[in-house]
Amino acid sequence: SLSVWVHKSVPEKFKEIVAYHEFIEAELMHVEGLDLHQAHALAVQYEREYARRHLSLLHQMVYSNWRNQFQDAAYFGKART
Repeated sequence: SLSVWVHKSVPEKFKEIVAYHEFIEAELMHVEGLDLHQAHALAVQYEREYARRHLSLLHQMVYSNWRNQFQDAAYFGKART
C-alpha cells in the first residue's frame, strides 16, 4: 500500500498539486523503477505542467514563487535554508 502525506504548511490552493507530485513520484519509483532523485526530478516536470493546466495565470505565478523556495531541496517538503 502507499501512503501520501501533504504537510499542513502547504497552502490549501496547492495541496492538490503537491499530492499529484507525490503520486507521480511514487509511481515512477515503485512501478517504473526509478531511484528517488530521478523520480523526483521527473515528478517536478509533471507537477509544473499540471499547475500550468489547472491554475489561473495569477495562481501560477503565486505557485511558482512558493514552489521555488524548494528548488534545491532534497525532497519537496524541505525548504532551502
